[in-house]
Amino acid sequence: MERREFLLKALATLATSSLMLQSRSLWAMQGKSYAELFDNALKTQPILKGWQGLSNDIAPYSVAWEGKLPSELYGRRFFRNGPGLQCRAGERYEHWFDGDGFINQFTLGEQLTHQGRFVRTAKFEQESRAGHFLYNGAGSRVANARPIRSNETINTANTALLPLGNEILALWEAGAPYRLDSQSLETKGALSFSEALSGVPFSAHPHKDSQGFIWNFGDLSLLGYPGMMLYQLDAAGKLLKYHSIPVEAGYVHDFVVTDNYLVFYLPPIKLERAELYLESLKWQPNQGGRLLLVDKNSLTISREIHFEPGFVFHFGNGFEIKTDQRRQLVLSACWYPNADVMLKTMQHVADPEHLFSTDKAELCSIHIDLKGADARLVKSGLAFEFIQFDGRLSGQSGATHFGVSKQHGKVFNGLAAVSAGASSGVASNEPFGKQQYFGFGDAVVAEEPLFIPSAEHGGYLINTSLDYRAGQTHVNLFLAERLSDGPIARAALMQQLPLGFHGALI
Repeated sequence: MERREFLLKALATLATSSLMLQSRSLWAMQGKSYAELFDNALKTQPILKGWQGLSNDIAPYSVAWEGKLPSELYGRRFFRNGPGLQCRAGERYEHWFDGDGFINQFTLGEQLTHQGRFVRTAKFEQESRAGHFLYNGAGSRVANARPIRSNETINTANTALLPLGNEILALWEAGAPYRLDSQSLETKGALSFSEALSGVPFSAHPHKDSQGFIWNFGDLSLLGYPGMMLYQLDAAGKLLKYHSIPVEAGYVHDFVVTDNYLVFYLPPIKLERAELYLESLKWQPNQGGRLLLVDKNSLTISREIHFEPGFVFHFGNGFEIKTDQRRQLVLSACWYPNADVMLKTMQHVADPEHLFSTDKAELCSIHIDLKGADARLVKSGLAFEFIQFDGRLSGQSGATHFGVSKQHGKVFNGLAAVSAGASSGVASNEPFGKQQYFGFGDAVVAEEPLFIPSAEHGGYLINTSLDYRAGQTHVNLFLAERLSDGPIARAALMQQLPLGFHGALI
């Protein structure tokens, strides 16, 4: 099928779906709006400050560091993206993922300078002029919603970031990236890689390989088409090649790049027509999951391996093992036993008991035997999400993984570092090595840590954290190899920020 043909058919399906009769939400049946219930719950549940949202840009200001920032980090900039705008005209999104993208920039120096701006997507601009929400989100209904004419109609650019030259791309998994000036955060418009790819999703999780190439995918099932678009870019972001492959409609968020493969996990989620996108995803564990291996050279499917049912938002590093006895891929993943975290947990966050009732992700490794065409899951027992590693080790064994974690409580309130096992993941009984942990406290939510290489030692970790009792966000800097010692420098911001997803460094 020609690309333009399937896009037209997919967009027609979206438009038809958006005109379906709206069902009454739980909140409407209770006689209250979701916004009212959220505001009432916030009075007794301060953790909801993380989802309260913002309504305005943040002008640049500076605050002092506690501790000492290493001089080699002066001038570095740390960015974070996430759903910032959750409420307009008294109406609030019910699903966390639907908020409009807000970019925070932190410039490191003698002081920490912070500023933040909403991404001026077409959706954001149109709804700003109207003064209220116009379209349903992926998991939220709004009053008198207009038909969704294309995926770009509801592009929120709220998930991740990709620095390219003097620009930084704000990414959303179902649409085009938005170009931002990396200094001012001014929105410069949507990026089109080519006319043939207009309207085709560019995922929020591009990855660089050991040669510096950027790889990404677009899940075409987000448009109602059973397939996946694959991309290869050079280090400057120029499109080198693209190719579509047939994949049964479902849901994929992230993937792994190794020397020879792009590896995807296809969870047992089936796509059925429904008014909201997240309502269309049906968990069917009896069908099992699948590991899809794509050849990087040809961008064609190399093999598909049946795997146990589960769900993965985020992968870490992956590498290949080649010996006379074996050919193996080893992948690090934040593994969930089911998809409740996306399909249930983040819906109606005003109910904290519901919000924290599902299983947390666990750091695991997936070992794929390329000769035997089978795979196994090895668990660490450690709660772990927003996994990161030193990008210079992409595709190599021995990388330490960093992520948010917890030792007790219901939220990820700490950071963990887990080194590779003594055999770099080859032996089944030692895929994980030394662990470090730092806890921020019971009333704190930790956010994704990013690794900063150092010319003087092993490197640094930087992240943000929300103290929801105090209503304050901090920027924290650690020595990566001494995470357990706590921050060597931290700065308290002048206002609390919404919990976000992913960041980037320049």
